Amino acid sequence: MTALLSCSDTKPLPRAEADRFAVAVAEFEGDEDKSGDGVGDAAGMILQGLEELRRENQAAAAASKAPERNFQILRVKRVLSTPKGTDSDMSIERVHTQAREWLSEMHASILVWGRVEERGAQRVPVVHITSSKDRGGGSSYLLANELTLLPAQGQDLRDVLHLLVLTEYSVFEERKAFDVVDRMKPTLAKVEALRETEAFSKEFSPKSRVEVLWAIGLSRKIEGDVHRAPAVVDRARSSLKAAGKEVAREKEPIQWARLLATQAHVLHSLGAEEKNTRKVEDAMAMYRQALEELRRDRVPLDWALTQHHLGSALAMLGEQEGNRKRVEEALEAFRQALWERTRGHVPLDWAGTQHHLGNVLTMLGERESSPRRLEEAVSAFRQALLERKRERVPLQWASTQNDLGEVLRSLGERESNPRRLEEAVGAFRQALLERKRELVPNSWAETQNNLGGALATIGQRERGTERLEEAVEAYRRALLEWRRERVPLQWAEAQNNLGNALRMIGERATGTKRLEEAVETLRQAQLEQTREDTPLDWAMTQNNLGIAFSIMAERESDPKRWEEAVSAFRQALLERTRERVPEQWAKTQNNLGNALQRLGELRKEKGLLCEALLTHLEAFQGVQGGEASQWVVVATLGIKKDLAALESAAKKPKPAAKNAKPTAKIPKPDCPEIPDALWNAYQSTQP
Repeated sequence: MTALLSCSDTKPLPRAEADRFAVAVAEFEGDEDKSGDGVGDAAGMILQGLEELRRENQAAAAASKAPERNFQILRVKRVLSTPKGTDSDMSIERVHTQAREWLSEMHASILVWGRVEERGAQRVPVVHITSSKDRGGGSSYLLANELTLLPAQGQDLRDVLHLLVLTEYSVFEERKAFDVVDRMKPTLAKVEALRETEAFSKEFSPKSRVEVLWAIGLSRKIEGDVHRAPAVVDRARSSLKAAGKEVAREKEPIQWARLLATQAHVLHSLGAEEKNTRKVEDAMAMYRQALEELRRDRVPLDWALTQHHLGSALAMLGEQEGNRKRVEEALEAFRQALWERTRGHVPLDWAGTQHHLGNVLTMLGERESSPRRLEEAVSAFRQALLERKRERVPLQWASTQNDLGEVLRSLGERESNPRRLEEAVGAFRQALLERKRELVPNSWAETQNNLGGALATIGQRERGTERLEEAVEAYRRALLEWRRERVPLQWAEAQNNLGNALRMIGERATGTKRLEEAVETLRQAQLEQTREDTPLDWAMTQNNLGIAFSIMAERESDPKRWEEAVSAFRQALLERTRERVPEQWAKTQNNLGNALQRLGELRKEKGLLCEALLTHLEAFQGVQGGEASQWVVVATLGIKKDLAALESAAKKPKPAAKNAKPTAKIPKPDCPEIPDALWNAYQSTQP
């Protein structure tokens, strides 16, 4: 009889090379060493399969002329003992916790371990797969399942193991994600075919079925994310739902909750891609249900990951709905996640949550007059960059550089600070070092669009048009990838930004050619930015159209252009309400007042001048002590111009008496539509 393999838990653990994806294989409890080479039969079989996968991967990389460091295989001369006499969720979870400690010490990404069971005349390996607890952003859960390698199913389930390895490898090797995902497709096709066989439903154990469905769902999710293919992500959702049906909450609450939370994450991704708030709301409800089982005292990292995802969903809804309460809830969720996602324990996941915290602080800061939140956002992004290093996670580093640039741009606009704006341009250019068009075309286009925004803001403050022309070129580069047929909403966003930059150039040029280009470009944006689907984006473009019409009207002295401007500003205010977006409301309200005043002067219509005054008075009252209080000066200037225009339009202006002392209060003009209370409120603020 063959002797059982003898292993010591005191043998040193191997170490992976720095910043290299590594799969470690431990010896199996109860295994035999028939070959006498000191390696157990089960571990040897898995090591042999992984070595074959490694060679195939190397050959595919060479054939595609995309050389890369292949993944590393580590042999662990230790055994992870599984608990005897119990198969509970928490007992196996404790072994996975020990496995993650080994992974941390080895700097490896995956540990394959398990036991060999006697089932009649057969010795059957039961395989467990543990992923590292710190996964560079932590987008997926650490499923604690198993594969039972019956002889008739051995090759099929080795394919499942290989699929999981390649999926994790594609996440690790960010720069090569497209190549690795494409290389993964033949293995994925085999595993998906396995799912359709009669043997899968009749002969596979429930836990093995869950692992197969999990592998399909996870790989499809990664493929859909890499290729920005919602239909592929939806296929991932289907597989994960099927896996969820195999797990009973009463028997395996942790597994059940992890599968539910993963389904939520896929639904959340679909909702984000489609800007579908209903899907995001459904995902948020699923996260909260999962948290009933993924409690902090039981599985702290899963609890923290779910808080992280919940925060992301809340932030997305808050931004799309203009709902400050949702954004505040998102901030709290991220801060709770950081209770367990500490820098010392899971540095990359800590950095991922710091990054999202920065985004939420940016959202809040853009709605407040104080720069405090924006400064906190800058600090959060810079904290994230302490661990998101370019040489380790280049695309995550670039993502943080991109979002740091966004908040620096907001601060630069708020403070009229050229240094901040130049820092923003520098951050976007840094991001583009890794966000390359051939590697991540959509992210490249996003950063080109953001770079255009920073350049346009600088150009707006300079006399010449050099920076504005650079902005136009950046927006046009973004539109090379943000095409209408592929990403209609992003295409519309870039069209709007391009139109705005052309409008600013046109404002400084003679004639109306650039202004007409701007109007046409903005109208293109509205082909996709509908009021029903993207109300605030639609309103922004209406406001920008109004500004372009206003400039053309001044240049042409054409009342019809002023009418077009008034109409555009009124349309914008249907969605830019004071309650929803106070600062944007104040901008557009003042723009409308200015257009009404100029139209009233040209037409010599008192009613239009009174309407202009009413509009500016409402703006003045609306911004007193609120989030948009910086617009008080603009509203006050508008009111003074309205009063002067009304006095000039009067048929018999009242002559000033000789030696008359100036009165402290200006009498209310003859405008019945202006309530006395509104006028008196304004007067009470005047010196």
